Formats: sequence, structure tokens, C-alpha cells
Amino acid sequence: CELVPTEDDKRDHCYSTVSAHTRSEDISLCEKIHVSHWNKYCTFRIASQIAARNNNTQACTDFTDQESKNDCFWEVAKGQNNPALCERITPDEYDLDTNQCVVQSSPAMADPSVCDSLKDTHYDTSDRDLCYFQYATVNQKPQICAKMEKSSFREKCLQVITQ
Repeated sequence: CELVPTEDDKRDHCYSTVSAHTRSEDISLCEKIHVSHWNKYCTFRIASQIAARNNNTQACTDFTDQESKNDCFWEVAKGQNNPALCERITPDEYDLDTNQCVVQSSPAMADPSVCDSLKDTHYDTSDRDLCYFQYATVNQKPQICAKMEKSSFREKCLQVITQ
């Protein structure tokens, strides 16, 4: 990135991209970024990645803005396959959805009952169905497909498992 010209923030973009694609945990890369939103994203991504690896939700509470806290809890929940952490998400102007966090963090869970507690939201497809679908297909459990409300989802679920 040192060879990239500094005009139009191209060097900052390079550091941000390198940091994201290498999954680096080297925070010093972020310190080289001068554009605030790229610096913030870089710092957030590394801190969230470390928090998820160490199962450290305290790191999430250290963020000063709610959006970063929510995103961090989401990342830790996904990284640890722990949908209970989704309850720590506070609604904000970006409408980060707790149900979607649960759906994305539950496939490796041993108990699909986590899907039972989901309430339907403004999405076209039932969040419960999406959760059941992920759990059933990841764990090859066709009996879970039967819990889905939409018949088209049940059929697709069984089709994916039996392929």
C-alpha cells in the first residue's frame, strides 16, 4: 500500500481492503488509514474479530456508538454460534434485527428450539422458517423441515438435504 498514490484516498482504501481480506488482527494497519469511516471500519472489524475469537463481549461494550456495539455482538454471536448474545443488541436507526442475528448464529447449535422463540418481523419469509432451514440443512435433519410454516420452504429444505 505504501506504493499506492495518496490522492483520492487510494492508499487508505488499500489499507482498509488489505486489512479486511487478509483477516489481519494487526491494528497498526488501521492507524495508517486517515479517512475516518475507513479507519472506523478497520478498527471495528479487527476488534470484533478478536472479540469473537476470544468470546469477549466486553470488547463490544467498549465501542462508543450503538451501531458498532450491535455489530460487534452480532459478530461474536455468529463466531461463537451463540444466539443468546443477540439479546444484547439494542435497536438503532439502522434497524439491526435481533431475529436475523439469531438466524445467522444458530446453525451449529445442538438444539433447534432457538428458532421457536423467533417472532415474525417485516420480512416476507418467516424468520422461524429461515432459522429451521439453516439448522436442518447444516445438520442434515429432515425432520426439522416439517416445522416450517411455508410448504415451499419445507419442500426446498427436504430437496437440499436429500441431494
